[in-house]
Amino acid sequence: MKLLINSFRFSTGQLRLVKTGTLVCISLLFAGCINPGKCNSKSSLVHDVDAMSEQSTVKLGKGFFDHGVASPQAEMRGMVSVSDGAGEDAVLALLSDYRGGYAILMVNPDTGESRQFSMPFNPNFSTAFSSLLSSKNRFYVEFSGNFCEFDPELPGFSFHAKTGGGNAMSMLEDDEGVIWSASGPHINLVAFNPTTKEFNDYGMLLPRGWVQYPNSIAKDNKGWIYISIGFAEPLTLMFNPETQEKNTFKPDRSQPVAFGGLYTGEDGSVYSSGRRRGGAQVKFFNGESSILDRSGPRPIPRKALTGRQDLKGYNLPSGRKLTGLDLGRSIVGVRDPQTQQVKHSKIKYTTAGSWVMTLAASPNGTIVGNSGPHTFIFEPKSETWTLRPSLRQWNTIAHTGDLLLVGAYTGGYLIEWNPFIDWTGAGFEGHKGDNPRFLVRSASVIDRPHKVLAIGGGKTFVMSGAPGYGRTGGGMLFYNSETEEQELLNHMALSPNRTVMSIVELDDGKLLCGTSTRPGSGGRRTEDEAELFIMDPVTKQIEWRSTLLPGAHEYTELVVAPDGKVFGLACFTPWDPSVLKYDRIFFVFDPVEHRLLHKRDTVSTFGQQPYQQGPRNFVKTDKGEIYVLFINNIVKVNPKNYELKRVANTPLPIVTGGDYLDGRIFFSDGSRLISYVLPD
Repeated sequence: MKLLINSFRFSTGQLRLVKTGTLVCISLLFAGCINPGKCNSKSSLVHDVDAMSEQSTVKLGKGFFDHGVASPQAEMRGMVSVSDGAGEDAVLALLSDYRGGYAILMVNPDTGESRQFSMPFNPNFSTAFSSLLSSKNRFYVEFSGNFCEFDPELPGFSFHAKTGGGNAMSMLEDDEGVIWSASGPHINLVAFNPTTKEFNDYGMLLPRGWVQYPNSIAKDNKGWIYISIGFAEPLTLMFNPETQEKNTFKPDRSQPVAFGGLYTGEDGSVYSSGRRRGGAQVKFFNGESSILDRSGPRPIPRKALTGRQDLKGYNLPSGRKLTGLDLGRSIVGVRDPQTQQVKHSKIKYTTAGSWVMTLAASPNGTIVGNSGPHTFIFEPKSETWTLRPSLRQWNTIAHTGDLLLVGAYTGGYLIEWNPFIDWTGAGFEGHKGDNPRFLVRSASVIDRPHKVLAIGGGKTFVMSGAPGYGRTGGGMLFYNSETEEQELLNHMALSPNRTVMSIVELDDGKLLCGTSTRPGSGGRRTEDEAELFIMDPVTKQIEWRSTLLPGAHEYTELVVAPDGKVFGLACFTPWDPSVLKYDRIFFVFDPVEHRLLHKRDTVSTFGQQPYQQGPRNFVKTDKGEIYVLFINNIVKVNPKNYELKRVANTPLPIVTGGDYLDGRIFFSDGSRLISYVLPD
């Protein structure tokens, strides 16, 4: 399998991991925390394994089995070429897995010899969205409220400080060598002087009721800092660190301007840059802004070192070229400038595995799922793993007949996969012969899918989800699998300013849909209550709507019981992208009489439930039995009196649910595939 991190090249090959005797390198970490910042659930064992190592199923006791890490590799969140303490070439990479950014990997590009340095803080499921290599050969990151300097000449971490921010999205080294870092969600700014070790946290400069993205940062000759902020309220923040004075510039829709990026010009002023065609540039200087004449020359940028999410540095200090650091195949490559020959060396590192975004039972008797860069396939009978390169992040999976349907982020991709025939491609747009096969893209009405299903006997595929960045109100996609016709409805035709989170097909063929008040990423929530509504999927008319549970912010999940009633899970807390576990109530709804039959609190008895972009807390067996997954419990629903009964307390937290196959419920603790054998 080819999955080169530096270029995201895909092939149709596969990697198979077969069972052996033991797990590799077990370490004890505090990993019961599902809510970043507050760790109050039970701790558990996280098994670090050598990347891409072979694994075997381990009995955990009381009916639970650990089948291993679904995708045993890390993601690279910044890579730079540096000099080590002896003046030799070296490569640094920030490693990230389901725990977040957990270590710096230092690699000798000539031999592959590597050392791994654990972050000096708990990443709390966060990772870097910007990193920077300074002119002094130091590597900087800020995430999970922590700022770090790594010195490859030691080698090791040479500075660490807590910050009042979250994850940096833009970084800068100014002319004096000071490192500036701007983080969300409320635009926190910090500055670090590597020479004096002076560290200043200027705090939250622009608190808002929504997540903000500091996409770019620059500094003028007067010492003012400028931060370009995107999505719900696009603006440029102007800040004087000496006087604490603040100004803002907001683009005027009537006068298009280049917006989104910032750079310092040779004249010491800061200028805007962006993709808007014909847009005038904005000049910033001494805390003031002015719009330039579009017919004038473009100001020449001054050379500056800035950070970014996809930071990659391929030019080694010796003058040679790094061709790539591939964490999937565990190799590093260097090109000789004289011979143009490329030398590859094997590297080693450990990981707890990539985050399992979703999993489901496939009609061919396997468990399939996605961890971002990979789709994984687990064959329970042979205990064999297969990894495939993925197109996009698979948020939600459903099966219909012999097919699997996938809703993928970003772009709201609808993908069809036949697991009974050969995997021939990743599902790129325009590749009609691929399996999986791309069907349609629905951005920006749907950018982050939450639900996909087939209705009408499998003829029509339906997908819903949150809208594009900065937007409020998600839509629904209807795709005719026979004619390939599609219809995309926005939120105004469904439930204004809300996102459709859950959908079930009722016995009469109508659709019951549950909404959420959550906006798209970086968007602004405008509603205080979610709705349920019933739709005719043929006419697309809304036949009934209600807030049903006053104060509910989300109807997270729905499932049809054997008698046609609908079981649901609802949340009364507004969605927060930094929170990964929620209190929910269980309720029962009669879709014929449009009546609430039952509701009850669950958190006091069974605890909280995990957040999942494509929720799978309900699990339905082949006999129609319905189970509910909580972080620490598996619960069965009595369909007659709606009583909830605990059937098992989980030895590992349920982070990603969940599906049924051959007498077992499968779920993930974040990176590992776990199963529970249901009692007779």
